[in-house]
Amino acid sequence: MTQERVDRLFKGLDENTLTHGDFYRSILTRWSKGDFSHVAQDHNAI
Repeated sequence: MTQERVDRLFKGLDENTLTHGDFYRSILTRWSKGDFSHVAQDHNAI
């Protein structure tokens, strides 16, 4: 996951209202810091 991709996903969250937007934002925040330690759980939750 590149930083550019994470930034694009953040932009999508900012431009749309999603039911689980806060959850997605928490995942992207971790990813933007290079923390992929929960990626399997994130994938399964999504």
